[in-house]
Amino acid sequence: MHSTERRFEVARIVLVALFVVAAVAGATGTTTTKTVHPATRSTSQATKTYSGTSDKGDFEQALDVAIQSAMESRKNVSDAMIEWKLKDVSGVRGGIGGFHKLTVTIEAKSR
Repeated sequence: MHSTERRFEVARIVLVALFVVAAVAGATGTTTTKTVHPATRSTSQATKTYSGTSDKGDFEQALDVAIQSAMESRKNVSDAMIEWKLKDVSGVRGGIGGFHKLTVTIEAKSR
């Protein structure tokens, strides 16, 4: 193998290794987010939408974040209870960063 070919081979191996490291680093992040949106329709009880996101692609984690957000809106009520309905599930997966993001949106109202 000529020295130029050798240099290109080493450079290719280094680049592949960097991409793998970046993908693994991006895939190991485990953050969750929550979002609150007013509902678009009017009902006798206040209905709002709440979203939860899991960067691990974990449905239960995202759902729990959304439900906890709805419960936080009732934190000053003793024995608070909410009624919720699953409205949307969406996600992003793949890419060089190894994304595995899942977002759950619920609609909740006080009971």
